[in-house]
Amino acid sequence: MDGKKLLGKVIPFDYGESVPRIKRAALPYVFISGEYGDGTTFPKMTYAEYESSEHILVKLKHGGLKSCQLYPADEDVDELKLRIAQEHTMQTRKAGPKKDKKKCVSR
Repeated sequence: MDGKKLLGKVIPFDYGESVPRIKRAALPYVFISGEYGDGTTFPKMTYAEYESSEHILVKLKHGGLKSCQLYPADEDVDELKLRIAQEHTMQTRKAGPKKDKKKCVSR
């Protein structure tokens, strides 16, 4: 916003209609990396490895989890990007009447 003037393009968004579609497109996370409470970092590993009984002892030794980054399976990322782009296109088309484009006149 610039003072009281709204900048950009406002696109109406129907959350009730969109949430089920987004949930269907959401990706489960497969990998995790992060930092323990004592500042020690851990590399990207599968979530199954992270939740294993051996790793629970490592987490306790380092003061638990301080922060983490979750990752989907690499092949799923492109699918999610495509679905988000499709959702954006659908919402943009619903935004309102299209502007009339000047028509070419053949001579």
